Amino acid sequence: MESRLLGFCVLVAGLGIISAATGFAAEATRVKASDVYIEGDSCVYPSIIAVVLLLAAAGINNEAGGQFDSYGYVTCYVVKPGIYALGAVLALLSAVFGIAAYVTLISSTQETISPPVAFPSATQVDLEKC
Repeated sequence: MESRLLGFCVLVAGLGIISAATGFAAEATRVKASDVYIEGDSCVYPSIIAVVLLLAAAGINNEAGGQFDSYGYVTCYVVKPGIYALGAVLALLSAVFGIAAYVTLISSTQETISPPVAFPSATQVDLEKC
């Protein structure tokens, strides 16, 4: 049981660290408003491969592209600072709380379980003397 508990904790901790690291990396390399330029009536983003893939995925969900504001100018969406970092911190906290909940649950069930006492059914056992 201890190896199963240790394996689960190591797996969840590893995945939490990977999630947090990728979140902080995304924050460091996020597209800033100064990186985006407007060509015609569409937004042109920088050609980092990961950004292109993420924007292609986002484009499937939102096919509108650039939005026109009330003055007729094209506005482009960029992620606000701190969003990816906040996601990384939340991913790390989720991993920590998940490990804590699992360890608490496992330790509480191990303390309350006592081995059953079995008496042979064919013998004469005086239960009052037990």
